[in-house]
Amino acid sequence: MAKPKQCKGKTKGGKRCRRNVFGQTEYCYQHESDAKQEKTSEAKENPVTLMGEDVLMHNGQDTFPPRTRQHVREDVMWDVIKIGAVTLATYLTYRVLKGILKRM
Repeated sequence: MAKPKQCKGKTKGGKRCRRNVFGQTEYCYQHESDAKQEKTSEAKENPVTLMGEDVLMHNGQDTFPPRTRQHVREDVMWDVIKIGAVTLATYLTYRVLKGILKRM
């Protein structure tokens, strides 16, 4: 990929302006500590990262707790177990019915 072009001399709050490959303006940091500070301030504002779902609000209360990566992993694991169980049950039913039809 092509390197983004540096914007000449423009800064925003200690950050240096540059253009990304799509021509949009991005800001990179002159010092690594500035980047860390902004990340920690963002983390304080949003303590839990939501995974693809908005939290539904009802009378100002969360109807579902925020979903973390661990919750998503557990849900995927249970989905895989359910699919395996249904597949096994279908196969066994097929074998039983096939055996009954052969004896007729």
